[in-house]
Amino acid sequence: MKYQFTLPWPPSTNRIWRNVVSRGKPQTLLSVEGRKFRVLAAQHCLVARVAGKRLTGRLAVELVAMPPDRRARDLDNVLKATLDALTHAGVWVDDSQI
Repeated sequence: MKYQFTLPWPPSTNRIWRNVVSRGKPQTLLSVEGRKFRVLAAQHCLVARVAGKRLTGRLAVELVAMPPDRRARDLDNVLKATLDALTHAGVWVDDSQI
């Protein structure tokens, strides 16, 4: 079965994570911008009826990246944030299936 849907442009890997110190221990947390992207991606998945599918087995993903402007982008940053958001939305069990 093939699913096709559109997601918003993700934040870069440099902006999606924040390094903080909590109770004396360093932690890497999802930034506010990263959390907003995940919510938007999950909403798009709900509309496309793929959220919560929890697809199993080996999967293939075809990603067509259409940047919102002409700035240079690093495609692997787009892929990481997008696959993580789809995992979080429950489209599949884990992005290691890709």
